[in-house]
Amino acid sequence: MRLKSFMQPISRIRPLLELSTIVILLVLPYLTTLVVGAFSSPSRITSSSVNSIREAANRSIHTQHSFGRKRVTMAASTNGSTNDTKRKKIVLIGGGHAHVQVIKALCKSNRPSNVDVTVIDRVSDATYSGMVPGCVSNLYDVEDTLIRLRPLCEWARTEFIYDIVVDIDIDARVITLKDGDVLGYDVCSLDIGSTIRPIPGDDDANVIPTRPISHLIDRIQDAEIKKTNDKEDIHVAVVGGGAAGIELAMGIRGRWGQSDTNTNDRRVRVTILDSNNVLFPHESISNRNAVEKVLKDRGVTVRPCSIVTRVTPHELHLQNNVDRNSDDILLPYTHCVWATGAYPHPLSRVLADRGVGCDERGWIQVSSTLQSVTHPSLFAAGDCASIQIDCNNEDTSSGTTTTIPKAGVYAVRAGPILVTNLVNYILQQEESLQKPTGNTATENNSNNTRYPALLKYKPQDDFLKLIMCGDGTALGFRFGISLYGKWVWHLKDHIDRMFMNLFRAENLPVVNDELQQLDRNKDGNGSKHANVQYDDASKLQQAPPIAATEAALLLKRTDDNVNYEDAWKVLRDMMADDNYRICVLDEISN
Repeated sequence: MRLKSFMQPISRIRPLLELSTIVILLVLPYLTTLVVGAFSSPSRITSSSVNSIREAANRSIHTQHSFGRKRVTMAASTNGSTNDTKRKKIVLIGGGHAHVQVIKALCKSNRPSNVDVTVIDRVSDATYSGMVPGCVSNLYDVEDTLIRLRPLCEWARTEFIYDIVVDIDIDARVITLKDGDVLGYDVCSLDIGSTIRPIPGDDDANVIPTRPISHLIDRIQDAEIKKTNDKEDIHVAVVGGGAAGIELAMGIRGRWGQSDTNTNDRRVRVTILDSNNVLFPHESISNRNAVEKVLKDRGVTVRPCSIVTRVTPHELHLQNNVDRNSDDILLPYTHCVWATGAYPHPLSRVLADRGVGCDERGWIQVSSTLQSVTHPSLFAAGDCASIQIDCNNEDTSSGTTTTIPKAGVYAVRAGPILVTNLVNYILQQEESLQKPTGNTATENNSNNTRYPALLKYKPQDDFLKLIMCGDGTALGFRFGISLYGKWVWHLKDHIDRMFMNLFRAENLPVVNDELQQLDRNKDGNGSKHANVQYDDASKLQQAPPIAATEAALLLKRTDDNVNYEDAWKVLRDMMADDNYRICVLDEISN
């Protein structure tokens, strides 16, 4: 009787005990993951912690679990086979010029239904580098130069993580963030740009580095406050004679006064320090002369063959690049803009330690498909990548090669190719997993896939270079000739705004979540227009080219009455027709 009375309460709570047991069994793997993560270095995942994460991922694919600040998100196909019902994850690290195109093109209604996209960046607003010098010279507001990543990601139904990536375990496909979170991926792409070259010296208080670009305008504004409060003459030394240094020199001149004397009777001097003996050594003589003229007209001086060996608070130590044994020259300055060119991002060096192929300078080496030469599931575009090509614009592993320069135009042009290849890579991996054993496709391109092969990015060997002059005019180079005037600035402004308008919230199309997915059996590009450049005009109805003599006269004009659209059409026609280009150039040279 006593035993029966004792068992009755137990029988009442038995369902609760069984439910508690189930909950404990479900939660235990995640608690294990949390404990492992808590004792792991935030910047490096150990093999044991990765294994624990994999085990947790196998039990709960592609879900998020929060215990305090710790979040673990794993991709479906982490280190193992899966089937096509599992979700796939594309992770974009950095919101550069190529990736913003990927975000827009792979919005939820335009990407495969089983694919999720995550963007990770340390800033919420990406700065468009092409408009920064114009902002420095007060031709643009700061807002004009920004691509708002959060609203863009919200529109695209894409996850945005505000954080810094400190490590990527390429083999396990696990990303570690600065705050300790980890997440997995099926394919990862880098568009993280670059940093500045190290500044020699102990005190860089008066140095304005050009990277990160997002901070450059703030530093210029801080310097402007100092300029207003001080009474001494101003001497701005711009270290670096490339396009960025030249534009910033003229931008500062335009911002702080076009003459050597400003309104407060204080001299404003601007000096460019160039390590080469001439500016733009790879341009034609006529183009170099044009650069020298616009700088001279604006009172900007150039010191060639000058290398900065040390920076002190008020002086730069210069060494002659031709005679390295000569004594240093001391150059006083009040403001120093450090525009010496690109230097690999710290994450690139971390990846090199992980075994990712990098060139001798530290840039991530990619093939013409924008894939890492050592890890096909890793893509890279923009400044952080090094695409080695031969004279036929094909990727090569031997022989004479050249690397494309670090210029924003290459990142912009890589965007549509990257969109296509990220989606096609995932689709090909899904198909390879569905094939019978013994007929599995390789991780790279296969000729027997349902979906198109990855596209090859063929960088143009020349492009329209447009240099802002700080006063509403611009200088341009194309086909070995120089272009100058207000119309060149209007052309540059139009091209830049056309790109930026693609990502303005007010210009984004209304997304209908009920839209039917694209038929990727026919398309395979993630978008029917994914591999089309934003300024492509090939499908537009256009008038025939004007006479070569008339075209030459138009491009040589520098007056304010030139219609930039007419001149731009001439340049397009020259790009499209070799014979027409030759005729126009002959007329210009006569």
